[in-house]
Amino acid sequence: MSLVSVGNIYYGFPFITTFASLGGLNFDGDNHLLAFLFYPDRTTAITEIGISLATVTTGDTLKASIQGVDVSGDPDGVIFGGGSPVSGTLLIDAADDDKTVWITLDNSYSPANTTTPLAIVVEYNSYVAGVMVINRSFDLYDSGTRDYPFSSTDAGVGSWTKQDDAPVFGINYSGTKTYHAGAVLVSDITATPNFNSGDNPNEIGSVFRLPFPARFKGVRLFIDSDNDFQYVLYENAGTPSALFTSRTFDASMTAEVGLSAFEDVVPVGSEVSLSKDTDYFLLLKPGAADIRTVYTVVTATGELASLFDNANCFYATRNGGAISTTNTQFVIMALILDQLDDGTGTGGGPVRRVGSVLAR
Repeated sequence: MSLVSVGNIYYGFPFITTFASLGGLNFDGDNHLLAFLFYPDRTTAITEIGISLATVTTGDTLKASIQGVDVSGDPDGVIFGGGSPVSGTLLIDAADDDKTVWITLDNSYSPANTTTPLAIVVEYNSYVAGVMVINRSFDLYDSGTRDYPFSSTDAGVGSWTKQDDAPVFGINYSGTKTYHAGAVLVSDITATPNFNSGDNPNEIGSVFRLPFPARFKGVRLFIDSDNDFQYVLYENAGTPSALFTSRTFDASMTAEVGLSAFEDVVPVGSEVSLSKDTDYFLLLKPGAADIRTVYTVVTATGELASLFDNANCFYATRNGGAISTTNTQFVIMALILDQLDDGTGTGGGPVRRVGSVLAR
């Protein structure tokens, strides 16, 4: 095993375009529908469908089904399974605001191949009085729009409208939860407040656990950097040890355009070799005046661990002592890696890409 140069790549959540960027669909009538259209990436049986709720005013029973796709790229309206329909229902309670929920299918569905598109359709099972908002999309990419996969909505008008943001849904393939091509299953987005060296916490960032050896070369952040700050790479949550501390970034050396992208590479010779399956903590450390990081994105317990094959990528904070983490949140930030394990010998094995994240 040895590290080989790969150019600069991101590990984490490097992109966001619209702050407060969850797009919701009002579900307040019997004829409101939401669809997620995609190509399956495996032929394993699908047993559950995950969706993200926003505000629930009045609870009701939702139904999720798997259908075919017509020549226009819309659901064809025919639920797979015939007399044993590939669908399931779940009663949503008025207290289920901002929750990720999984609807178990009464009959599982095994895709015949990975070249035939599928549609997941969410609707009321038998509308009574439900009033709720279901999250349909999430802007996570620099381009601002998404061509594939996509969500589609029918807000009671009898025709589908394709949406151009990253869809918000999940699929459980017989115990393996997955999110297609960046379709992160999130339930809420929260602006990280202004913070400075006198606050508690006074350092905010993320923990990263790589499933392969690599070399740390820098950071990509979204930050309001109108005041001075540093970033620090630590190991050991209980007794943090700084592996790299950046220069202090003077406010005059930023464009001062509010919340925006920030990238920095460490000086030659200061790169840090990162071990497999080891927690590293990238934290922002302001001076006496406020800075602000970009949004933390909230998921259900365990969702992030499932997404990253248990390779940690969680919210982390510190106030002079041990580092604390929250495994239901992540921050829009990423490590820049310039070398990866070549996979020879007893190395980390093949690397796959999950959304904006390298994982194994």
